[in-house]
Amino acid sequence: MSLPPPTIPDVVKKSSPFRRTLAILVTLLLLIFISRVVRLNTLDMNKDEVWTVWQTFGSVQDIVRWTPYDWPPGFYLTVGGWQWLMSIHPFTLRLLPIFIFLISVALLYAVAKKLHNRRTGLMAIVVYSALGYSVYLSTMLRGYILVLAFWLLALWLALYYFEQKRSLSRPSILLGLGIAGCLAAMFYVHVSAVFGIALLLLYTAILYGRRVWRWWLPLLVSGVLMMPEVLAKQAFAVNRIAGNPLSDYPINLLATWIQRLYIDLQGRELTLWFVFMLIATLLILDKWRLNRRVLGLAVWILSPVPSAFIGIQLGSFNARHLPWMLCGIALWIGWGLSMLPRAAALALSLVMAAIMFQPIPLNQYELVPRVPLVTLFNWMSHVARPSDVVVLDPRCEACAFVAPEEWDYFAQVYFPNGIRIVREPDHYSRVWYLYANGNQDATLAQSLEQDCAASLDYNNQQFNVRLYETPPDREGILFENGLRFNGAEILDDNGISTVWRQGEVVHIRLWWSIDRQIEADYSVGTYFLNADGSLADSTDTAPQLVDGPPQTSQWVTGRYYLEERTLKLPATVSAKEIPLYMAVYQARDGKRLTAPGMNADNLLVLKQIALATW
Repeated sequence: MSLPPPTIPDVVKKSSPFRRTLAILVTLLLLIFISRVVRLNTLDMNKDEVWTVWQTFGSVQDIVRWTPYDWPPGFYLTVGGWQWLMSIHPFTLRLLPIFIFLISVALLYAVAKKLHNRRTGLMAIVVYSALGYSVYLSTMLRGYILVLAFWLLALWLALYYFEQKRSLSRPSILLGLGIAGCLAAMFYVHVSAVFGIALLLLYTAILYGRRVWRWWLPLLVSGVLMMPEVLAKQAFAVNRIAGNPLSDYPINLLATWIQRLYIDLQGRELTLWFVFMLIATLLILDKWRLNRRVLGLAVWILSPVPSAFIGIQLGSFNARHLPWMLCGIALWIGWGLSMLPRAAALALSLVMAAIMFQPIPLNQYELVPRVPLVTLFNWMSHVARPSDVVVLDPRCEACAFVAPEEWDYFAQVYFPNGIRIVREPDHYSRVWYLYANGNQDATLAQSLEQDCAASLDYNNQQFNVRLYETPPDREGILFENGLRFNGAEILDDNGISTVWRQGEVVHIRLWWSIDRQIEADYSVGTYFLNADGSLADSTDTAPQLVDGPPQTSQWVTGRYYLEERTLKLPATVSAKEIPLYMAVYQARDGKRLTAPGMNADNLLVLKQIALATW
């Protein structure tokens, strides 16, 4: 007699562990994605990242030809395809390593689940995603995170490949070819993949013993695929080894470098990670059994020791060249902490989730500080105008340190219509001046102060940026007391506008200079009048200067002064144009000064503002 089909509650009950695990995985992936993506708008790019994308501005043949001598073309071609599909903006470009990292997270879970269980897999990916160097690699537009993703895929396939009963069965051959493809792809991304391939051989030899001979198929096929790049890099490897003899590095220095490697992998919260590693090790030792899994993982974690001797000779002994170490540490800590009671494991997971959002210790990972061009150009793009130019102070070290391709790249991203970098500020109406505070070229700074007025400032630790503008009317209108009005600009929230709506806020910029020293302090009034002549809105204050004293008695000849005010247009008006008036007076008596072009009330019409009304 056949059994009746399972009822719906039975099916739900059996699938509930899978559904719960899937929900946890999705939640973790979203959390990991958020912890990376929130950094992108304020995280500046280093020189290598800019070079990576800048050299992809060409055809496939161009990208291959422009590839640096010590890199294969794989990642540059990947970035070229990504920026062709998306854009060249830093935000969208750096989504690529984040997405690749999420794939590696899923692969690590699959590996941990295969070697241990689901709980170990979940804990391992939390550890993996919280390690400081994981955050760093997953937000950096370089090929190392792609190498790691291919390496994990190769490992996952190898776990199934070596468990096949027949070495030449169809599944075995397909798995072997898949591993070969991963190995070749790793090498075509970065030559440091040779260390990862060696670790795969060693790790699988410990896990599967005599079956390691099955590597013949993946190694043979991948060797054939890699041969063109091996031959191309042969001279480079020989020169590197000859230029970095091991005799130049004493044993104590090698030990220091290896110690530095483990510190870098863990990141900022070194003490906390040491505690996690200690707890995990004690829990593993509590249930100690000397088996292949334990031995293989221990060798995995200690693999940088022999790698150091080869890596130093190749000039590539760095955490970024051994990214699979992150996975080994994550598996060890994840395996140990998964043995904790559920509440304790959850509490530690929350701590690690918080660590994911900690700032990246860039000064620990990079010798050269990043120049904040992402934040600078992002800010400039919202306030700059098409005719603007940039002047770099010759004494600004940070400006001189920026490579030409960096200026070119960021200018293309944020100013697709172009923004020029010029040597002299002459004859330009708006100049962005980049300088180091306290270390400026005196002649250049003085010429800008005399011929322009400062309106905007952007400051950071490496350099300052100040926008200098020339007035709309250099000739201007001379008031009876020697005060000269050099024009007005009327702007809305989006910049200079040609038409306004009723009730909108108008930003007014007034330009001033003096022909002679002024002894008294004067006020300025700006006014909107209703149709019946009544006052709609006004400002009556001392000059609201962007840079300089508001007292006109302290102004000096030979420079311009810029002030900014806001007024609100009338909410109800039937006219198609409304005049903006201005007056200059002394606050003590309210008597308005005279100047050419004023009306009978000694008011000067600044602009006729066009209104769009029904």
